[in-house]
Amino acid sequence: MWNTDTPYWNIGLVLAGFGFFLGYIAAPATTAVMSSLSGDRAGIGSAMNTVGRMISGSIGIAVVGSILSEVYSTSFREAMVLTRGIPAAVKEVAGDSVGAAVVVAQQLPHETGNIIIDIARQSFMDGWQITTLITCGVSVIGAFFIMQFMPAGRETKIL
Repeated sequence: MWNTDTPYWNIGLVLAGFGFFLGYIAAPATTAVMSSLSGDRAGIGSAMNTVGRMISGSIGIAVVGSILSEVYSTSFREAMVLTRGIPAAVKEVAGDSVGAAVVVAQQLPHETGNIIIDIARQSFMDGWQITTLITCGVSVIGAFFIMQFMPAGRETKIL
C-alpha cells in the first residue's frame, strides 16, 4: 500500500482519520469520568483520568514501537537476502534500525550504501503502514464501543 514514494496527502488522510476517532474516544471518556463524580471529588477524578491516559499512552507507544521495530527488522532482513556482495555482519547491524542502516551505509561504497538506505526506508514504511493500520483499527473499535455503550442523555453535573 505505502512505499517511499507515497504522497504525504495519502498518509495524511489516514492520520486525520486516526485523530478524528481518537478525539471521538477521549472527550466522551473524560466526560463520563468527570460527570460521575461529585464536586468535592473532581480533583481526584481528574488526576486519575490523567494518570490513566498517561499510562495507557505509554504502554501503547511501547507496544506500537515494538511492532514497528519487529516489522522493520523482518522486512529489512527479507529484502537483504536478495542482495549479493554485502557482508552478513553489515546486514545484521543495518537491520537493527534505520539509524544504524544509515551509519553503516555511509561507510560503504556509494552504490552499496544507497541499496542499504533504500531497503531501510522501504522497510520502515512497511512497519509504519502496519502500525498505522493497527492504531487506526483500535481507534475505530474504541469509537464504536463509545457509540454503543456510553450512556446517552446523561446530564453533566455542574460543580
